[in-house]
Amino acid sequence: MFDLRILIANIVTVIAQLFLLHASTRKTKKETIVFQLVFLVLISITNILLNSITSIIVNSMAILRNILAYYDKSNNVITVLMVLISTSLGLYFNNNGIFGIFPIIANISETVTILNPKSTIAQIKISGIISNSCWVIMTIVIKNYVGTIFDFMAAIGYASYFFQKNKSHQLK
Repeated sequence: MFDLRILIANIVTVIAQLFLLHASTRKTKKETIVFQLVFLVLISITNILLNSITSIIVNSMAILRNILAYYDKSNNVITVLMVLISTSLGLYFNNNGIFGIFPIIANISETVTILNPKSTIAQIKISGIISNSCWVIMTIVIKNYVGTIFDFMAAIGYASYFFQKNKSHQLK
């Protein structure tokens, strides 16, 4: 049976992913965060259309997290509070069964990394692998097939950093 909500959600996901792709080409952290924020707002709309309450909560907290990062308003207390609040709300309102844990894991990984000003590029890439792998599973469950493809490609992209780094060490 054809579901118009799934079609619209997948179209919105394409638009959102274009903003995320554009974010990856930005030269400054603030520019990157602005495009990520647009992505998160659009993906939240997708999650509403697909009735994924856990994803809505996690992405709403991610919007707040990125706003804090944009204004350099993070510290250890804020990081712990963000993780505790998003995890508690995500678990309480979870309507995706065991699969609802995956957006929560993704959010924890990204929050700890993004709000830590000392995160290394390797830590950011590992966080990307964890996050996008979790979202691959969740997007399959909520029938956001375009999101599945983009998240899978992003996870591979993050992982390729380590293959390239390892290859450059072998050439020396």
